[in-house]
Amino acid sequence: MLRISLRGGRLLNTTNNIVITRTPFRISFCGGGSDLESYYENNGGCVISTTINKYIYVICKKNFDEDEIKLKYLDNIENIARYKEINNDILKKIIEKYNIHGVEIISTSDVPKGTGLGSSSTFTIGTLNAINEYKNEKKLTCTQLANYAWQIEKNTGNKSVGKQDQWAAAFGGLKYYQFNKDGSVYVEKIELKPETLEALQNNLYMIYVGGEHKSYEILDEQAKRIKKGTNVENQQKICDLVPVLKKALYDGNIDVLGEVLNQNWNLKKSLASGISNDRLDDIYKKALEKGATGGKLLGAGGSGFFLFYVPRQNHKQFEEFSQNYKVLDFKFEDEGSTIIYKV
Repeated sequence: MLRISLRGGRLLNTTNNIVITRTPFRISFCGGGSDLESYYENNGGCVISTTINKYIYVICKKNFDEDEIKLKYLDNIENIARYKEINNDILKKIIEKYNIHGVEIISTSDVPKGTGLGSSSTFTIGTLNAINEYKNEKKLTCTQLANYAWQIEKNTGNKSVGKQDQWAAAFGGLKYYQFNKDGSVYVEKIELKPETLEALQNNLYMIYVGGEHKSYEILDEQAKRIKKGTNVENQQKICDLVPVLKKALYDGNIDVLGEVLNQNWNLKKSLASGISNDRLDDIYKKALEKGATGGKLLGAGGSGFFLFYVPRQNHKQFEEFSQNYKVLDFKFEDEGSTIIYKV
């Protein structure tokens, strides 16, 4: 809702009172790592992923004190007078970009951070979308939103930041993403028959295995190895799995996903130390013994959720194994970051 005030004979656009965004988390099937700039700028890259019905919500509202910025995110509360005092680098960059004050920003999440679902980029996208709408700026396209988020994350320190998470959070849905050498991203929606999509969804299990999350350290090591040329061959093999899965999905041959996940995971473990360990390897081995045909740890690795593909006939056997863990119940989500409320 756009409110207009009259001051000194001039009509002035003012901000909304409150805006709430809902931004989905993503699960990546294959191709991860090729979205790092150190790889795609020389080789190109590609990923297949989907968003799910677990979200980060960001509330942006007027603060009572017009000279104060109030922030509530994760377990942190900040009350500051200037954006330069903000501890969170992403929030600092976004608030600086939009030059806002007298605002309160609150975020809440369906899933803990550090679980391999792209939470950092989901938060960045949701916050950008909320503040842009709060300021009554021109609506951003999905590509603009993703690009802004990637630039902000890239410029918050010497961190290796991929592109798949920002694009997934902005676009939403089951998509093929192609990362071109010039930095552009091609996005293709993977249109499946409803019965194929439902069967695919029903054969996927997400098991929470906990652990210590060090995604930036893992990604930094991957990027350094790529620059040295030591990871390029295996990363290319991971990329080569993407068109195989894409064709299989269009053909309705969803069981191929298990084989692709298994190959992807075995290749991924070679890309950096810390992606897996003895405990995670043991969990994976037991899952295969109980009927899964493949899986992978989501995100950079080291912690979070294992995603497993389990053919329908093996569900009962697999669930005897999975009952020992927290299993996330989820559905696919077709939308990206969305404004769900504004006044």
